[in-house]
Amino acid sequence: SLLATLINPYGVKLFANAFQYALDAKIYDMIVEFHAMHFRTLNDWAVLLLVMLACFALGRSSRLRPAWVLLLGWSAWMGFRSLREVWLVTILSVVMIAAPRHEEDQQPVKVARTSLSLRLAVAAAVALILPTAGVLWSVSSQKMLRQVADVFPLGAVAYIHQNHLQGPLLNELSWGGFLIYAVPDIPVAMDGRTNVHTQDEIVHALPLWNGEHGWEQRPELQRANLVISNHSWPLALLLRSDPRFRLVYEDKTAVLFQAVHPESNPTAPLYQNP
Repeated sequence: SLLATLINPYGVKLFANAFQYALDAKIYDMIVEFHAMHFRTLNDWAVLLLVMLACFALGRSSRLRPAWVLLLGWSAWMGFRSLREVWLVTILSVVMIAAPRHEEDQQPVKVARTSLSLRLAVAAAVALILPTAGVLWSVSSQKMLRQVADVFPLGAVAYIHQNHLQGPLLNELSWGGFLIYAVPDIPVAMDGRTNVHTQDEIVHALPLWNGEHGWEQRPELQRANLVISNHSWPLALLLRSDPRFRLVYEDKTAVLFQAVHPESNPTAPLYQNP
């Protein structure tokens, strides 16, 4: 398995990136997927229950399995340390719970064949349930786009394309990956990849978005032609009264500012998406 991971275009360099991500601990408090579980939702408690059941299953085993114990301990450390790794401890816990406890449990069991009538009944039920569920829950690409627009700046991106706006673009890291896809012709200022933007660079950008002292003199803001932000960042509020920028687009998800140049018309109408 270890040798198989080397079959990739980057060879052993893939491990270097993995170690770099593991050592970049400064941004763990900044990115939600790196946060530990808060145990405020049922999902978090379900993961804890699975780990407890996996420990119980290992304890009931007829013989000691040190490899499984180490694997469960490592996965639990990873999963409870970071939300991004919860899948790991969940899958391993389920495998350990379902594993046979005794040697006699490992004997092959003869499974009765499913009758043709039962197979047809299951196929008919599936064929009936899926379209019904699609109608009841109104599954459509338009609904999915509306849900995406509640999280990502679809409207602001559409405004950029419609008006052929150009960079440089200033954005914070949580929308960086989406903007790489949505506006590929304009390089993003930052995204969540610490092997591209160092963790020191990401941490250094935080005072700007929080509007801390000296924010107006930051070079990345001075050279930006577009600034895109959600409503929660203090910088979005400060730029509303900054004469160097004008608000050109706003909806419930994002605000888009454009730098005011001498040849531009600062009294141009603002587009607001209700």
